[in-house]
Amino acid sequence: MFVVTGANSGLGLATTRALALKGATVILAVRDEAKGHRAAAEITAQHPDARLEVRRLDLSDLDSVRDFATTCAPTTPAWTY
Repeated sequence: MFVVTGANSGLGLATTRALALKGATVILAVRDEAKGHRAAAEITAQHPDARLEVRRLDLSDLDSVRDFATTCAPTTPAWTY
C-alpha cells in the first residue's frame, strides 16, 4: 500500500498511475476530494483493476494530518518503513 500526496495532478498523478499499473493499492492523499475522485476515475478508466482510495489530506493543517492518520490506521495493514 502506498500513500501519494498531491495525487490528483502532476508528479503525484503520474506516480499514482504507475503504481496502480503495477498492481499496488494506492491512497490518493489530496486537499480537494472532488479533484482526487476525478483523478481516480481517470486512472480507473485506463486500468479497471486499479485499487485506489481517495482521502483528504492537507499537509498545512495539522488537524487534517491527524484525521488522515486516524482514519487510515484502522483500515490499512501494518505500516512498514
